[in-house]
Amino acid sequence: MKLPESYEKDYLEALEFKSSDGAVKNRRNLLVAAFSICSVYVLGKSLTDIKILGINLEGTNKFYLLCLAAVLILYWSVMYFLHYYRDSQLNLERKALLDKHVDRIKQQVDFYNDKISTNPNQHLEQIYNDALEQYKIHLSQLKRTNKAAIASRITNLVEVVLPFLVGGSALIFLWIDLVRLFQQNP
Repeated sequence: MKLPESYEKDYLEALEFKSSDGAVKNRRNLLVAAFSICSVYVLGKSLTDIKILGINLEGTNKFYLLCLAAVLILYWSVMYFLHYYRDSQLNLERKALLDKHVDRIKQQVDFYNDKISTNPNQHLEQIYNDALEQYKIHLSQLKRTNKAAIASRITNLVEVVLPFLVGGSALIFLWIDLVRLFQQNP
């Protein structure tokens, strides 16, 4: 049994997390909106104090504006999470398909190693050596790509956590503004 011809290329592609267009768009929308909201509040302003797309929000119903902003942040957060979850499951499946080939070869190496130790045979040794050579290709690939795999996991973690941190911060700012609004107008 041999590894597929495209194993090394497929293995490298499996190291890179594949994100769907939906995940990318929702992450971008979440980050842009949440960063904008956080920036406004860090500068000591409120959403009703700024212009968005040329529209002056001064004088609008502050309660509805804050609720709309919070709903959008929540919507993009949920949609990003759902798309990310789906993408992660598909990426795991891609990796599982590659691992299945390696598992078969590893089982073959173990099986023929046991056979050779109990009954030395030139034909069995050839099969064992062929399987062992294929398994060593996999081990070599693991060793060569170890740093890339670690960097890929760190990058993926940041891409997942950062939008939720910024989105959560934006929701906190919006909540504080809503609380102040209710304290001023009981």
